[in-house]
Amino acid sequence: MPPPDPDEQALPITVLLPDRQEIDGRLVERRQIEGGAWRYLVALVLWCHTESGAVEAAEYRVYLTPEEVRPIPGVSYDGALTHRLPPVPVPVPAGPRWGWRVERRLDGQRRPQGTVVHVHDCELAAGAGREVDLDEALTALRRHGSTPCKTCDAAASLMPLL
Repeated sequence: MPPPDPDEQALPITVLLPDRQEIDGRLVERRQIEGGAWRYLVALVLWCHTESGAVEAAEYRVYLTPEEVRPIPGVSYDGALTHRLPPVPVPVPAGPRWGWRVERRLDGQRRPQGTVVHVHDCELAAGAGREVDLDEALTALRRHGSTPCKTCDAAASLMPLL
């Protein structure tokens, strides 16, 4: 079955001209544009001079803004041909973390104070040693006195794996 003819689905609509006159038109389609705004393709029947000098009716089509068209009371526009922009893709959360940093904390006499495991890009991990993989991060967490960082999501990512 062929797609419906947009002209057969055109609905009556009022068009506001620049000089504030109102004329009747037919809404052919509505189209969403960048930024979410809408444009309305409206068909207007106007007079036209032919090559022979006669005057006859001719259809003129133009995209108009919402401020330039008005719905006609009692007319449902639910069936109007509508072209929406595709939905904006929702960012997919990053997969499992792949990089970690193991911070070995020392006290004032440079004695080991404990170990903290951070996500590689945690702001508290700056200068916290080399980047390690998941296996090394889990090994570090298994050591006595080790904890995952409470600022980044190291605990949420690593603790279920222990």
